[in-house]
Amino acid sequence: MSEEIKSTENEEEKIPVISEDEMKKTDKKEKKQIKKLEKKVNELEEKSKESVESFQRLAAEFDNFRKRTIKEKDQIYTIATNDVIENFLPVIDNMETANKSVHKSNEIADVLKGFELVYRQFNEVLEKIGVEPIECVDEDFDPELHNAVMHIEDEKYEQNKVIEEFQKGYIYKGKVIRHSMVKVAN
Repeated sequence: MSEEIKSTENEEEKIPVISEDEMKKTDKKEKKQIKKLEKKVNELEEKSKESVESFQRLAAEFDNFRKRTIKEKDQIYTIATNDVIENFLPVIDNMETANKSVHKSNEIADVLKGFELVYRQFNEVLEKIGVEPIECVDEDFDPELHNAVMHIEDEKYEQNKVIEEFQKGYIYKGKVIRHSMVKVAN
């Protein structure tokens, strides 16, 4: 490639001047490069647009999933609550019947018998729905199951044994619903 270099008298430095042929060749190369770059920019813009649309679809799907999950959770809670309430309604019915009979009967034995029947029915419902009482008297004290509200020093009891239960504790599916309130021997 030959370049003609002309010097200008007014300028102190020599400035390279490119011939017209060289200029045309350079223009063609630049135009090709510009077209390649424009093509690349267009491809990247298209990919970017696709990515944005994909993200928007994904965000919308996630939002729908979140709303559906909340709705399903509420429905499951409502169904479970209804089942528990339904299991306890016969107990309430029997308590109402016992309450009416207390006012009609003068016999304490009849009242006690009615109370025992309702109590047994109540425990059967708890068992049916999976609630288990925590057995604690004469067991080793376990802070995961028991809440010690009183300690006594007495040599006739083994150390760290539960000797009295003040309030029964309950477990549901391995999770403590309420700790047993107990007296423990030291």
